[in-house]
Amino acid sequence: MINEILFYQYQRFQEFKMNRLFDGRLAFMFHQIEENTEKWYDERYAITFSGFRRFIERLQRAGYEIVSPCDLLKTDGRKKAVMTFDDAFEGVYFEVYPFLREKKIPFAVFPAVNMLQKDGYINKEMLKEMLNEYDGCHVGAHSLSHCNLRQLSKEQSRKEIVESGEILESIVGKPIEIFAYPYGSPDAVGKRERKAAGEKYRIAFGTLQAGMTPKTDLTYIPRININEKNHDCALSGNVL
Repeated sequence: MINEILFYQYQRFQEFKMNRLFDGRLAFMFHQIEENTEKWYDERYAITFSGFRRFIERLQRAGYEIVSPCDLLKTDGRKKAVMTFDDAFEGVYFEVYPFLREKKIPFAVFPAVNMLQKDGYINKEMLKEMLNEYDGCHVGAHSLSHCNLRQLSKEQSRKEIVESGEILESIVGKPIEIFAYPYGSPDAVGKRERKAAGEKYRIAFGTLQAGMTPKTDLTYIPRININEKNHDCALSGNVL
């Protein structure tokens, strides 16, 4: 319990420091996109499609350009945002993908390898279709088994990070350059995980409620979790 409290305080402190130096670059994290709330697996990580659509509209009205993940590397003073989807729920394929493709909005999806054939999630064929038919779709790795990497041995943790990207490359036939840590808060991602991700990927995403700064570690880019409860206030100062 004491360790949990300390980690929570450390995380809040890190978010406070980052937000003071925020330079206009944001990454947002979504999980389940499902209009029927009775199908939600966890309301903390779920949003209706109508709520998601409203969030995109508000983001654009606020002057943000929605860009591809690696465009966050450019510190040019512009207001930029990236849309990312962890775990690859099937709603990304059926609801999000057609909408973002029509609007010409780029996005990134991060499937864990062991979820690709599970009911309720995107399968390999869906993943390849999105990637091959829309240049704005970017696929990133999300580990082999969606585990807490810090609870594993060094060798197991590195395998989860590196081999997941290699397997996805064999599936889609294209390089995988981005990674998202499962359970990506500071207590689940240590220096060894960042080092392993840096060996394989251009950038890797964590889960801090903060924007980017000129000093952001590209092996641990913060992302703001968006759900049905916070999507209306995520740009009004209640999150940033």
